[in-house]
Amino acid sequence: MKNNLENQDIKTDKPLAMSYEALKADRDAQQKRADALAVENANQRDWMNKCSELWDAGCELDDLLCLIPETPATDAALAAIEARGVEKFADFLDSPIDGKHCFQHEVGLARHFASTLREAK
Repeated sequence: MKNNLENQDIKTDKPLAMSYEALKADRDAQQKRADALAVENANQRDWMNKCSELWDAGCELDDLLCLIPETPATDAALAAIEARGVEKFADFLDSPIDGKHCFQHEVGLARHFASTLREAK
């Protein structure tokens, strides 16, 4: 009996156990990112509640703005989303038109820009 990957005609040069370990590592990394985003979300909610209290107490807007918490996990998630969009555009440009790849320079620029977005986290 074939394993599940072979049943689905998925080609892999890695043993099934190695694929499982890679999936598990990816799942753990995704959970870590989700946890970081949840913490930032809670911090933002706390900040908004604190701002409301301080505003009611008569604080000025400038006093509140200096209390904005950092959001590196959110920034990284948004950068990854933006980079995926740029990569999809690069894939679109990389599609042949009348059998020719006309925008190779632009494709390279777009892929470089996507990489830059990810690094800016």
